[in-house]
Amino acid sequence: MGKSGEVTTLEKKEWNGKKELVYRYRYTNKIPLKDGDDSLQVNWCEVTIINQETEEITYKNSFITNHNISDGNVEKIVKAGRSRWKIENESNNVLKNHGDNLEHNFGHGQNNLCEMLLSLNLLAF
Repeated sequence: MGKSGEVTTLEKKEWNGKKELVYRYRYTNKIPLKDGDDSLQVNWCEVTIINQETEEITYKNSFITNHNISDGNVEKIVKAGRSRWKIENESNNVLKNHGDNLEHNFGHGQNNLCEMLLSLNLLAF
């Protein structure tokens, strides 16, 4: 993907009150999700946050979307992706560690068994 020159890179610097961070965004549009002519076309972006002083990578993640990505909206798309990840992660943490006892997904290999056991587990607590 990056070798053919179709990936766009955008860098921005931001002071967070303690240190200067470099946000490096990379993105490309209309790439196949898998091999084959019938593959779904998606738009991909990546963010890497680097401490400018130490050059340490403090965060790196990538996202796919159906929205076209440009220099003008790549930051918003990454912010939305990071927010969604945070919501899902915190929700699962609450369900697992704060009273709902959802430690394990029991239904591997059985149709609808995991949903049934999840419902029973939620009703029990």
